[in-house]
Amino acid sequence: MQEKIFNNGEVMIRQGESDPFFYQIISGSADVFVGDDSENKTHLATLKEGAYFGEMSLLEGGIPHSATVTAAEDNTRVLEIPADQISEYYKTRPDKIYDLMKYIGTRIRSMTDTYKEALEDLEKAKGEGREALGGRLAAYLANRRNLKKLSQVSVDVMQSGAHKDGFAKKVNEYEAGKVICREGATGDCMYDIHWGSVGVYTGYGTDKEKKIADLYTNAFFGEMGMLDGAPRSATVVALEDTTIETITAEDLDELFEKNPAKVWMITDHLSRRLRNLTRDYLKVCDQIAEVCGE
Repeated sequence: MQEKIFNNGEVMIRQGESDPFFYQIISGSADVFVGDDSENKTHLATLKEGAYFGEMSLLEGGIPHSATVTAAEDNTRVLEIPADQISEYYKTRPDKIYDLMKYIGTRIRSMTDTYKEALEDLEKAKGEGREALGGRLAAYLANRRNLKKLSQVSVDVMQSGAHKDGFAKKVNEYEAGKVICREGATGDCMYDIHWGSVGVYTGYGTDKEKKIADLYTNAFFGEMGMLDGAPRSATVVALEDTTIETITAEDLDELFEKNPAKVWMITDHLSRRLRNLTRDYLKVCDQIAEVCGE
């Protein structure tokens, strides 16, 4: 592990390239872009002190970076952590595991809001035309050009191994039809399906009930409740007799000590969720461009 210093505008990692490192900002800030170095790039985020970047490529098996990160001010200091030292890094700083997960969770929340806004603008464009979007249309058109670039590096790689393997602190059996978590309720945990299947519903038990997903063995759900305690966005129900592990933030240190593979599976899951959400957002930008005749 070593510190590196970058000045404003210097590239730290570049979209389409890969390297065996991930990074944490010690001081200063950085900008995240999708696209090339011309005016056609899309600004995704500004990262502040303590933020991580490059973790998605590392966690997903070394696939190329999905974005370019540049220093946003002079003397931005970052810690460069080699892939073969990441376990050592977290063994001496176990509290940083949860920090990394919370950081990715924050980015998921932010991108979710951006995605929802784009969906609303898509409906406006369909009903009222391009004039309804005002100055936002230019940004959507620029983002459209970056969809192909991101899709070229959006490879879905999953950590190997059964989720039931190794140490688990809380494992429960749910009979078919049992509600595991309910929409609107606050939660401080996430869930890992060791065996069986669950249905994910909105409006469960009402005349607006809608199943939005089925999840099976070796799937996670409810992770945002563990990361920020926000109300559950859906109700999850066992579709058959199902075995599920419950994981809280307080469990992560012990879990990392006794079953580190599980922790990497969780971070990998979060990383893939953020990457796929970003790709879905750019797809909506593409749809907006088509509706507006571009």
